[in-house]
Amino acid sequence: MNTIGYTRDLQPTDAELAAMPLADRHHAFLESTATFYHSGNRGVDGNCCCYYPTPTSPGCPIGRWMTPENARRAPINALCNDPIVIDLMPPWMQEMDPWFRAEVQELHDSRFNWYACGLNDNGKANHQTILLGLLKRFPLDVGARLP
Repeated sequence: MNTIGYTRDLQPTDAELAAMPLADRHHAFLESTATFYHSGNRGVDGNCCCYYPTPTSPGCPIGRWMTPENARRAPINALCNDPIVIDLMPPWMQEMDPWFRAEVQELHDSRFNWYACGLNDNGKANHQTILLGLLKRFPLDVGARLP
């Protein structure tokens, strides 16, 4: 599944993601999300997914890359492609495909994708669908890394 080698403890830095070519950045962002989260550390406050950090999470996949101040400023009910949220994202994330950002955020948001150790079978299937979408968007760049 994980074709880059990220683990929960070994994640890319903001600077590394910013320096990557766009196709690689998309792939790294997806793999980082898929390997970092599990059912106990998703960016959820009560029943709502949140951009800001909580006692158990640095926030959702979008929010964990924002500054803590910006993550707290993001309206909790705003979707990840809302112009208000986009303005709060780091520049490298703003450049990413809006479809892709929404798909990765949805992967995170659905509790039906996760169990205590990471992605469950449903989450793995959704992860694969996102990878296939990347192959369509970046056919030469991502294709060699598909499992």
